[in-house]
Amino acid sequence: YLNLFSADPWCTFHDLSSDCREGTGNYQRHSPKRERVPGENHFNMADELKVGFVGGGSMAKALAKGFITTNTVRASNIIASATTEKTLAVWKDMGCQTTLNNKEVVENSNVVFLAVKPYLIAPVAKEIKSSIDTSRHLVVSVAAAITTDVIEESLPPNTRVIRANPNLACSVQCGALAFCKGRCTSAADVQLIKILLQTSGMCVQVKESQMNAITAVGGSALAFFFLAIEAMSDGGVRVGLPRALSTDLATQTVLGAARLVQETGKHPA
Repeated sequence: YLNLFSADPWCTFHDLSSDCREGTGNYQRHSPKRERVPGENHFNMADELKVGFVGGGSMAKALAKGFITTNTVRASNIIASATTEKTLAVWKDMGCQTTLNNKEVVENSNVVFLAVKPYLIAPVAKEIKSSIDTSRHLVVSVAAAITTDVIEESLPPNTRVIRANPNLACSVQCGALAFCKGRCTSAADVQLIKILLQTSGMCVQVKESQMNAITAVGGSALAFFFLAIEAMSDGGVRVGLPRALSTDLATQTVLGAARLVQETGKHPA
């Protein structure tokens, strides 16, 4: 997949995000443009890139939905594993391949997402280690608080690892996603993960030391806004508004406030 870029229109970045840059975490919002990789060849990513999910839960499904709905990766080129057929039923409905075998996911993928709970990362890494081909596979972990060096130590030497931090809003392609790269990650790996993650929302590349803070600001903080919407809706009901109308008004008000901050660039206060 290193030769993943072409002159085809589909191969431009989706206009969903800000410019991703590593460093201070400062970035300029703009309509992202495709960057070429030295030595690139003609390559149709939607047809040829194979993506696997070890773990078929909510976050994995949210990311896969973004890949599919934007035609970045074909559903038939996505494979997911889970511990039960019940969990995999939704994946089958999406047109994806499914398996109960984690190794099978690796063997049929170029990009492997580790989408399991943090406490399962070590046993899963041990299980798939023998199937990892460092020249072929890019491993992307979405497990909170597990650093790239921990994952690298659990997999073969020189495994290319990226740590990503999506949030629940990815399920509606409005997520706030951050990622950082491991020691062996190439420029082409970073470029590819930008394309994939931007299908689910805003994407920023940061230093690994910033990832835990981003979990709080860009991940867990969603719960505070849910509480605010609930409180605003309750207030409307108490003064006579129907519940559905009150919730719609509260939700749109929060969306409007967020859009104003984004569009004007002004301080929220």
